[in-house]
Amino acid sequence: MNFEKYIDDIIQLIEVNINRLNNMDFPTNIAYHISSVNYFDLTFDEYQKLNSIIDEIYVENELSNKFPKNFIFDKLVSEVIVKSYDLTSTTYDIKLNLKQRFQRFMEILNEEIKDYAYFIPISGIYVEEKIILNSISIYPFQDFKNEILKYFDDNKDKFDEEEYFEYLIEELNRLNEYCFVKLTVNGTQETSRDIALNKVNELLSIFSLYKPHYCNGFGIMGNVLPLNSQITNYVFDSNDKLKILNNVSVRNRFFNLSESLNHMKGYNLDYLINLLNKEEFSYVENKLFNAIGWYYQSVKTEFIFKSDITEVSMNSGVYHEHYNYFKLGIKLINLISSLESLLIFNKDTSLDTRKKRFNNVVNYKCDDFLDCSEYLNEFYKLRHDIVHSNKKFNLLKFNLEKNTNLINMFIIKFIEIKFDFDNSYDKSLDSKDDLVRLYDRYL
Repeated sequence: MNFEKYIDDIIQLIEVNINRLNNMDFPTNIAYHISSVNYFDLTFDEYQKLNSIIDEIYVENELSNKFPKNFIFDKLVSEVIVKSYDLTSTTYDIKLNLKQRFQRFMEILNEEIKDYAYFIPISGIYVEEKIILNSISIYPFQDFKNEILKYFDDNKDKFDEEEYFEYLIEELNRLNEYCFVKLTVNGTQETSRDIALNKVNELLSIFSLYKPHYCNGFGIMGNVLPLNSQITNYVFDSNDKLKILNNVSVRNRFFNLSESLNHMKGYNLDYLINLLNKEEFSYVENKLFNAIGWYYQSVKTEFIFKSDITEVSMNSGVYHEHYNYFKLGIKLINLISSLESLLIFNKDTSLDTRKKRFNNVVNYKCDDFLDCSEYLNEFYKLRHDIVHSNKKFNLLKFNLEKNTNLINMFIIKFIEIKFDFDNSYDKSLDSKDDLVRLYDRYL
């Protein structure tokens, strides 16, 4: 790392802070502050100046694949700048100390990169025993609890044993309706957590392809309602009489992953898990996982919807638009986003071209041709009504299950094609050109 060219600018910021401390003259417009070894303030202009230096360091040293920029900023201030001076330091002293601290800066940064093991709680999925999928494991609650308690027992000297143990048991028992995805991620504490959550979300996206309609949506704890959650309404009637209405959520049908696993493996689950563990996706793999991700966003969006009640409330004129329409609209738009992730890869792709590509994919290796053109016409008309005309009433006619199945079939077929091409000696499906050839030549 070459930091020499930044030292003079940083010295100016340091000497400004030394003068402020010596004169007890502090700015009112502080944009950044740290008080550790030294007191270090930056006004907005000073902050922008240091931030521009960080930007250059970040880009020139290719740090973006390891560290967030704010992390670099904070480490540069806390480990290099404020440890390079005291109130009596001369310019020469500061420069010498800065050079010495900068020589260790990459070492300081890399000390923050570690392996972190995460247990991510999942609502809506049930596993009977631990499932291992490549580098990812899925634990039932009791196995998760046992592993946490074992860790506590092995490291009891680090805790105030009795008080902490009681707290730990109480917290663990609150999680008994969840299963847990365990994975190990290398990075800083912040980046590893973000990577872990993203990886688990992609895993759940894959699982959603195999979820029956009668099962509720599932997701990372906090992203979906827990199973059997309760909604309480407090209602006063015209006589000012209070009624408390408790409605148990319809979210009571979990996805039994243990029972479904063999079926899922028969439809390329292992292949998708192997793709998920790649360090870098190809162009087509990226588009495939985008399609799976949008599909997952659609199927995990849930609501209680009774079309006859909704229609009455709409016709009464009390509501301009029924709130359930928006959730239905979100589900439909996400389904189309999933579809277009694999159908559109150049400008001005006409609807006829999309229909042709769709039909060719869903009829791959099929003896009888299924023409889905009319289904797509209906799909796009509804999308147009929502996005461009703000007309949502026709959503009452939207056959959610049929259209979700349609997109699911398309993605599953595309995965089959990708798998076949990856195992072919004379075909490839990785680049944009490969995708063009797929639709123009092979299908």
